[in-house]
Amino acid sequence: MATALAALAMAGGTALSAYSTIQGGKEAAETGKIQQQQLENEAKSEQLAGLDESGLKRKEGRALTASQIAAISASGGGMVGSNLVLMAESAKNVEMDASIISRNADLRAKSLKQQGAWARYEGQLARRNARMRAFANVAQSAGQAYLMFRKPKGDGEGNGKGGDGSNVNIGGSSFGNSMAVYGRPG
Repeated sequence: MATALAALAMAGGTALSAYSTIQGGKEAAETGKIQQQQLENEAKSEQLAGLDESGLKRKEGRALTASQIAAISASGGGMVGSNLVLMAESAKNVEMDASIISRNADLRAKSLKQQGAWARYEGQLARRNARMRAFANVAQSAGQAYLMFRKPKGDGEGNGKGGDGSNVNIGGSSFGNSMAVYGRPG
């Protein structure tokens, strides 16, 4: 009766352990998926913010050009020579700044997307590893149960002299694994 209860307890514990391990893996995979979605959303927000900021920079550039034209006209100068070069240089600098802002936003967005993909991969890997740990737990418990409940081979006395290789006799001393299974003579 005690042997049957021990076997039942071992099987139940193994099943519970395997189930919780698999569930933990599923949770990790779901968490990775959610993290990826959050990071994808952050990446989109980053790109939109970059577009807005670069648009504002271009708007500032147009305002600067307009103020330069007004100042040149008020001074009586024309749109020739150094005045024209100055305006072209200012417009070029503004456009370069706007492009850098947009590019930096795209790079941050790309980095966030990569982090999201990595989070999802880690979740999937955790799920696979959990399945392997669950399988290993079941296999290990099955092996322990076999060793615990197997009937010893031998001469009917349980002394292991049945030719199964469990004991070795060297110079009158017997060495073997009869105590290797949970300290029980086997």
